[in-house]
Amino acid sequence: MENALPLRKSFSLSLVFHAVIFIALIVTLVLSPPAKPPTTLDLQQSTKIVQAVSVNQAQVAQEMAKLKNQQAQAQAAEQARLAALKQQAAQAAKLKTQQEQALAQLKAQQQAALKQQQAQLAKIQQQQQAAQKQLQSIQQNTQKAQQQQQQVSKQLAQTKQQKANEQKQLQQAAENSLQQQLNQDATQLNQAKQQQINSELAKYTELIRQAISQQWIVPANSNRSAFCILEIALAPGGVVTNVQLKQTSGDPVLDRSAITAVYKASPLPVPTDPSLFKLMQDIQLKVQPDSVS
Repeated sequence: MENALPLRKSFSLSLVFHAVIFIALIVTLVLSPPAKPPTTLDLQQSTKIVQAVSVNQAQVAQEMAKLKNQQAQAQAAEQARLAALKQQAAQAAKLKTQQEQALAQLKAQQQAALKQQQAQLAKIQQQQQAAQKQLQSIQQNTQKAQQQQQQVSKQLAQTKQQKANEQKQLQQAAENSLQQQLNQDATQLNQAKQQQINSELAKYTELIRQAISQQWIVPANSNRSAFCILEIALAPGGVVTNVQLKQTSGDPVLDRSAITAVYKASPLPVPTDPSLFKLMQDIQLKVQPDSVS
């Protein structure tokens, strides 16, 4: 509609302009001064002028008809254009209404969607808060459980250490008792062995006394209660290698006779066990005329 107004205004101005020109032309012809009596030349010129005016009036009529036709066409085109513009404006209004309705519907949908999203967000936040509380509760329970487990582990470790100490004490006591028993057994065994050794030594010592007694010729008039102590060195098999007087009887003759008897009794009876013989390689004997003691 706004574009149609300038067009109509231009068309009206054009018609007014042509009408003014036509009126000016007629006024000029009417108001011109009366001509002098025409001469032949003037008549000819007047004829030409009349013809020209007639031609001009015909042209003007043609132009006016043409202008009217153009105006009619222009009016028809303008009306068609205005009708088209009106139809376009109606379609635009309808489209605008549809767009406004669609926009309102879209806005309502957006508001509904926003409301739903806000509700879902609030629900999610509530769920998150509940989950956070549950997580905190689980963490607290886990921490308590860990503390309890640490206490239990500590108690178990203490109990285990206590049992280990008790076991160690019991084992140590058992080992001590066993060691004591072994020591006692060893002592008894050593004592038994020593007794056996002493018995063997005593037996062979007595055999040596008897062997020496058999070879000793006691000098006459010797004090039968007098005695001397001899140190006898023996070689394997009982061979006498040396005899020394460790303590005299006070009678040199009696001492020499005792030493002679030892050499004569060689080899003396000795044990075949090397360990026992080693104990008898160097022996000391107290000898008396009545007996070797």
